[in-house]
Formats: sequence, structure tokens, C-alpha cells
Amino acid sequence: MQAWLRVIIITLLPLSMRSFADYYQTPMQEVQWQATGSRTVCYLQQLIPFYGSADFIQRAGEPLQFSIQEQRHKSPVIKATLTAMPSPWMPDAAFSSSAYPVYLDQAGDSDGYGRLSVYGDAAESMLDILLQGHYPTFTYLRNSSVINLEETRVEVSSINFSDSYKEFLNCRNNLHPVAAQNYTVQTRVQEQQKQDIQNLQSSTLFFNQGSNRLNILAKRELAKIADYMKQSSEMKVIVSSDTAVAGTDREWFARRAAVVIAQLKQMGISANRVSVRQSLSSWSERQDKVIALHVFGPDDLRFFYFTDSNNTSLHSKDKQRLDLLARYIREYFNQGRLVISSHTDSKGSRIDNQAAARKRGENFKSYLERKGVPAAMIHIKAYGEERPIRTNRRPEGRALNRRVMIDFVG
Repeated sequence: MQAWLRVIIITLLPLSMRSFADYYQTPMQEVQWQATGSRTVCYLQQLIPFYGSADFIQRAGEPLQFSIQEQRHKSPVIKATLTAMPSPWMPDAAFSSSAYPVYLDQAGDSDGYGRLSVYGDAAESMLDILLQGHYPTFTYLRNSSVINLEETRVEVSSINFSDSYKEFLNCRNNLHPVAAQNYTVQTRVQEQQKQDIQNLQSSTLFFNQGSNRLNILAKRELAKIADYMKQSSEMKVIVSSDTAVAGTDREWFARRAAVVIAQLKQMGISANRVSVRQSLSSWSERQDKVIALHVFGPDDLRFFYFTDSNNTSLHSKDKQRLDLLARYIREYFNQGRLVISSHTDSKGSRIDNQAAARKRGENFKSYLERKGVPAAMIHIKAYGEERPIRTNRRPEGRALNRRVMIDFVG
């Protein structure tokens, strides 16, 4: 099988009348289907502007796959469904559609993006739906730090489908005659369960800035870990810090680790099966018997200091910490604002200090953008020398005043 075959079945999400955070569909005048292929694989694709593509994929000896693929890295999908919607020119009356279970095919293609997919009979049904002029429609929710999540909806247009479908059908009929693999949805579920266990053995729990509280996603992850540990009595947990590179997160980490241990105890996991380590760099236990539970909070990654008044560049340690912050934003804090507050000491002119503060903030913003943080999330506040936290009369005070702070605003 292909390298991308890491599959997670996603909980069915009932369609509702609520608004969509994102809605994607190819404009009617732009809809094009393109069929390509070889003796081993056939493709039928529709490009969806500002989203990515919808694809039928037929590999020799495998079930038909129908999927959508977004051309952006975003937080993981946690719930999804696929249904058929009537085309805009058809009445809704008497139209009904089954909901199909959707799978997440983890990124592993050369382009590095995952797919939401259905297979076999479900994918064949989507061919029929399109030939009837209806629109296959994916609706899903993402993993997010906010409570009231909105749905993303992607509709696949049936316009201009029939001509390209004939080419695709011809390609399928001419695939190399290999022995069909006994690879069913049940097989995929079994592979999913095996992969889920591997994922549990290296889990990350994200915390909000300034909070020890377990969010709903962290509680769900701990519940899965506790259930697995009850089934496998030899498994143990090591709670470690994902931000130990900052060098100063011991206090926050200790608080959050204590909350994690208390939650596991409440779920029936005894304390002697859980240990705490600041870093896993030197751990020696058998990896197949240990769940590495990473605690990730941004608090001790937020503060940056500069060696002199004119220095505005980022050093390697700064970049290392910003890399972690960018990961935190991509994987967890993707709905709020990032505020960069930049300060200087009082040496030099007020105008020069204001310019230095602005330059530092812009350098931080540019670096985070290169690491995948949307520019619209980032806001710079350049204060210059206006807000000292220590006296500028002493060198140690000036060193603390030459600072950049990053805050996460929900």
C-alpha cells in the first residue's frame, strides 16, 4: 500500500442549520473536471479555488477512493461527514441522502497534505451522485481551542462531469490486471486502531496561556490513554515538557503535570504508573511500554531580551523558541490574536528607540509568518522606552527593559 495509509475514521457529524466558518465551492463558470492516469492508477480531479481539490483515485487492485484535499496546513479534523446535496437548480423536495463515514488519510503524499476520504461502495455512490447532477458535500469540524466551533463545508460540483467521467471510466477499464487485494473498510479500521495506539504513545496536551486547566480536548486524550492503560497493565506514562528548551518552565510544568496526574488518577490510573520528567532526552525505558505525554503551554516561550539598545536581530535561541510558539499556534491556538509588545531602554533618542522597537516587532512577525502563522493573527505594539519595568539608571534594569513579549488573546 501507499505511504499515506495512516487512516483515522472520523465521527459522523450531523448536518445542521448553523453557519459555516468556511464554505468552498467552484464557481459554476469555472468548474472543470480533468481525467488523467496510467496502467496503475487513474485520477479524476476538480480544482476548488482557495481550498484545494476533489479527487477520485483508482489504483490497480484497490477500492475506489473519493476525497478532498486542502492545500493548507491547518489544525486536525475531529468530526466529518459526507452527504449529497441537490444542485442549485434542482428542488430540495423529496431529496434525501445517506451520510457516509469519512476517513482521514494522514499526510504522506509528496505534497504533504492529508485527505478526507471515502472508499469502495461509498466512493462508487459519489460517481452516481455526480452523474445525477447532485453535489457531494463534505462537512467537518477542526480541533480548536475555542468552545463554539463552526463547520467547514466543501461542495463538489457536478457541472461538466460526464465527459471527463467517460475518460476516467476508460482508464479504470484499462488498469493493469493485478490480483485484487483483500483490503476492505474493516482492514482500514484495524490499521487505524493500530496507528491510534502508536499515536497515544506520544501525545501532546496543550494549555492556554496562564492556565492549568485541562481543556475538553486534553480530557478526551487523557480518557483514551486511561482506557488503553486499563487494557494493557504493563503500560506506564511519563509526563514531560515540550517547552523545556526555554529553560525556565519548571514552575508552570510542575503545576500542569500535577493536574494531569490528578486527572489520570480520577480516571482509575494509579500514581505508581505515572512519572514526571522535565525532558525525555535521556529516558531509557522500553518505548513500547511507555506513553510519552507531552505538556505544552506557551508561558515560558513568551519573553525575549536583547543585549543592547540597537540590537534588533533574532538569535538562534530566539528562533528555537519561536519555532515552538509557531507549532503551538498551528496545532492549537488558531482562532485568536497574537500580540507582540516591543520595548527598549532609554539609552539613545526617543525616536531611535521607537524605531528599534518597531523593527524588533516586525522581525518577530516576519519569522512567525515564515513558520506558517497567518499574518492577520499577528499584531505589533511598539512602545519604545515608554513602559519600563525597571529603572533605566542601572545596567541590570536596562537589560530587563529591552524586551519583547508575546501574548495570546482569545
